[in-house]
Amino acid sequence: MLDELLKLKLFFNKMVHFVLIRHSERLDTHPCDGIAWDDKDTRRYDPPISNLNLPAEATKEMEKALCSYLKVEKINVSRIISSPFRRCIQTAQLIGHYFGVQKYTIDSRVGEVPLEVRRCLLKQEKQTETPTVSLLSNSTIIEILSNQKQRAIVPSDNETKDENKSENDVQVDLQLAPNVYKDLTSNEQFQKDLIGFVQDLKKNYVGVKSDTNQVIIIVTHGQNITWLIEYLTDSSVLLSCDECGWVLFSHTDVLYLQSEKRCHVLSTFT
Repeated sequence: MLDELLKLKLFFNKMVHFVLIRHSERLDTHPCDGIAWDDKDTRRYDPPISNLNLPAEATKEMEKALCSYLKVEKINVSRIISSPFRRCIQTAQLIGHYFGVQKYTIDSRVGEVPLEVRRCLLKQEKQTETPTVSLLSNSTIIEILSNQKQRAIVPSDNETKDENKSENDVQVDLQLAPNVYKDLTSNEQFQKDLIGFVQDLKKNYVGVKSDTNQVIIIVTHGQNITWLIEYLTDSSVLLSCDECGWVLFSHTDVLYLQSEKRCHVLSTFT
């Protein structure tokens, strides 16, 4: 019986695990001298990060905790999925640099919640001489969002031995998908899309045996993490995830870890 339990534990440890991590500190709420935000007037809802060291610090903590929990010497981060917002992409790149990840996926379903985007747009317009957003229809606001493209450096799929050679990177245009941001006065549809994202993960990865302790990291926003924990645990939780706080969901036990800086939650698929 003990041998069978050991085999089962080893099998679970070879499964794909998922980590949700919140982006690093944003420049508009954590000001920092020397950090540029050239398009602040037109993209107030999309600030860069102000703390470039926090992602690496949190990643080291996360790696240590996961190795201890999974009882392995190292984890293999095979993929990073990011919200299309700048603060998440920057955080994802810093995490990816630590793990040597070469491939990133952008998914609007883990983007910022629509009401927060609308709030920032309204705040932006109120600071102008002729505020107009409060009078605009949802479709017009969505058009504004979908037409404002975000320029970002994302590592190419071509692996390179020299991490410092930025010419091996590619520039891509990213934009907020209008089919996701359908209604900026409600988060209801967005929550459904977010759950659909997790269900796609379950469909594609749950039950798939991995030769290594494979981890997929999803860089997203605080409210999304709260919603997903509620969905995954089938309960209402009072959890405020700090910047670069993270959640592991897999197929083993439910375990809560407490850090001095961040709340770490380990949960399971339902």
